[in-house]
Amino acid sequence: MIGWGENIRLALAGLRANKMRSILTLLGIIIGITSVIVIMTLSVGIQRSVADSISGTGAQDMQLMVLSSDELRQQQGGGDAVNVTPYVGDAVAQDEEDEDEEEPEEPASDNGEDETKDHFTPEFVQRLREAFPNEISGIGMTVYNAGGEIQGVNGSVVASFDMANQDIELVGWSKRQMLAGRSFEQSEIDDQAEVAVVNKELVKQVFGESAAQDPKSVLGQNFEISTWEGEEMTFEVIGVYEDLQTQNLLNPGDLLNRGGSNESSPQFYVPYTLVTELVPEAELSAYSLTVRPAGGINATEFRAKLQRYLDQAWAGTGYGVRITTMESLTKELEQTFTYVAMGLSLIAGLSLLVGGIGVMNIMLVTVTERTREIGVRKALGATRRSIRVQFLVEAMIVCLMGGLLGVLLGGVIGAVASKFIGTLVAPPIGAVLFALAFSVGIGVFFGYYPASKAAKLNPIDALRYE
Repeated sequence: MIGWGENIRLALAGLRANKMRSILTLLGIIIGITSVIVIMTLSVGIQRSVADSISGTGAQDMQLMVLSSDELRQQQGGGDAVNVTPYVGDAVAQDEEDEDEEEPEEPASDNGEDETKDHFTPEFVQRLREAFPNEISGIGMTVYNAGGEIQGVNGSVVASFDMANQDIELVGWSKRQMLAGRSFEQSEIDDQAEVAVVNKELVKQVFGESAAQDPKSVLGQNFEISTWEGEEMTFEVIGVYEDLQTQNLLNPGDLLNRGGSNESSPQFYVPYTLVTELVPEAELSAYSLTVRPAGGINATEFRAKLQRYLDQAWAGTGYGVRITTMESLTKELEQTFTYVAMGLSLIAGLSLLVGGIGVMNIMLVTVTERTREIGVRKALGATRRSIRVQFLVEAMIVCLMGGLLGVLLGGVIGAVASKFIGTLVAPPIGAVLFALAFSVGIGVFFGYYPASKAAKLNPIDALRYE
């Protein structure tokens, strides 16, 4: 009986004897394995990139979004909504065990027509702070985002700006790093002060490269903007921030936040009380808020408590408020990416099946071409088992070589692509092992029939074969 070493030698000799046919056979396996590895690598890279993009905002931060009753019903059970009753707009009934629990005072209803419909007002934000003085450390609010032109060192510069409150570090979903200065003070909000917190890109384009290298140098300097609405205003720079470089294809800030955050473009913040000056037709209101719970509290209990308060505030308006946390958002995104990767991997796996069929076809041709060789071996005493093993090994060698080349090529492409979206990722070990095992399995599965056919040949008929 021929040993494994001799079987491998014969398999390699067969591949060398028909180089073009062998290359075409390998190609199907290589393409399938490469596709699987690339997809799995990119999936891991995107998940890490998304997690890094939103890691700067605390996992317990809550996004409050005003939605219609119909929208809330459609989203029932989705995201991280807490205690949204089937009949949104009705006051939430309290459980008997909650009767003795200290609850914040119900929102004032004298101005409810203006304050509890499809938006949040500054007055409501203030009442929210007062209702939960020990549970809320900050509330981020953006009432409007707009844009205009600023005269820069190299000509006109297009910039966007958001009108926010003093908690601007909570506005948006991307982590910001303060380079110089400070954010707004409450007095500046109240007095409609013409001050701005700008990003580094704006400093570079408006004040020059040297100023960007020394952000402190621009503190106290002024710039004038002409808005798209035709308004003009001069702002004093009080702070400079730099968004973390995400460089990813999927930036949650771009998808989920009004105005977003893009380091490649000039951006700045101004007090939200200036909205009527800069955009006369705009309202002093916001459709979403970012709430940061105070440290040391039970976030789950507070979220439920806050939801009850909001349900009461929006009772009878036809609207309601949905609460979503960064933690739940991250989990949802990761789950979505996993499902997408599985679906794409399944599609890529179909190419492996096609490659396997190609292996079977080639092995059948090989058996036919080597009929006399099989007859000689059987005449010399070779058993059916040894003949079957010989051709099975040959099929497995073909698929294993294709698998190794596919893993190598897929790893390179996946790493380059993941670096391109901001996070260098090596191919997952599990995906590599699965791909190799699957390729060998393809060889065994599709090689068995040709090997069995070869083993069953009658030695006399085989020797007579022309």
